[in-house]
Amino acid sequence: MTPQEREDLRAKFTEVEDWLYEEGMDLDAKAYEKKRAELEKLTAPVFLRKSELEARPKVVSQAREATNWTESILEAWVSERPEVTAEEREKVLGMIGNFTTWLDEMEGEQEALPLHEPPAFTSREVSIKLEPIEREVHLLLTRLLPLSPLP
Repeated sequence: MTPQEREDLRAKFTEVEDWLYEEGMDLDAKAYEKKRAELEKLTAPVFLRKSELEARPKVVSQAREATNWTESILEAWVSERPEVTAEEREKVLGMIGNFTTWLDEMEGEQEALPLHEPPAFTSREVSIKLEPIEREVHLLLTRLLPLSPLP
């Protein structure tokens, strides 16, 4: 948070505290819920930035490991899984290329941002973007080998 954001938030909390001991003393739960929602709206961006500061690097690292592993198995499948065609392997490699390009761009944008700014991307976005690749590889992994004709 910037010092100004911190001061503004502190002032809002003081205002709500005063409200609790004055007007809020005899109100129903709906009024309290409204005030809580107001405070949550103000603090949610701060908590998001904090959680992403920890979660995003882990998810990015895991995603890069997953794409590296996938590239390795696709290479091994040339000889080990002939039922997976070159076109299917190329499709997955293209998906990985698109994903890593996006991830590199987002990491560059994130590095340029000060910590008090909204994140350029979230750990959830990384997982969502990686999911189609994982789904495609899973389909290829679970494909049964074609049966050999009986002699």
